[in-house]
Amino acid sequence: MKKKSMGIVILTALLLIIGVVVWLVISGRLVVALKDPSSQYLAIPNVCGSDIVDQYNSATDYKFRDDSAKLPTIDKDGLANIASQIRDKKGYESDPTCQVMLFWAAFDVKDNEAAKRAYDSLQTLRNKRIFSDNNLRTSAGLLEYADIIQRLEVERSQGDVTPKEK
Repeated sequence: MKKKSMGIVILTALLLIIGVVVWLVISGRLVVALKDPSSQYLAIPNVCGSDIVDQYNSATDYKFRDDSAKLPTIDKDGLANIASQIRDKKGYESDPTCQVMLFWAAFDVKDNEAAKRAYDSLQTLRNKRIFSDNNLRTSAGLLEYADIIQRLEVERSQGDVTPKEK
């Protein structure tokens, strides 16, 4: 009887161990550890979730905004409002999605300093392999942002641009 009890305990322990290993593989924790032991799990704040991404996409969609409009435009007031909402949120500095939206809102009002701050934040986040939500309506990659900032600087130095009110 003692051998039978010991067998049941060993079998239970083996099944438990196998279950844990299967769970680790399914959850991806064991595979990541086997592939690259230096991999880290990062807790990335999701300050600008799909709700604000949808608002941003709607604001940046070129539409005829009123009956007198001759050309479709983006919603400049809506974009400024989104930028204000983002800056009111805690932790927006470390959310790349927020930073992309802030970059383009700054570009819209020709605010070179704000665009540069957002770009610098995006560079830092990229170096940590943290990227923005790919559902944002923007076609420019991060490499193009530096060119955009340089263009804003040239326009400002030539006196073509003065930053608009935020």
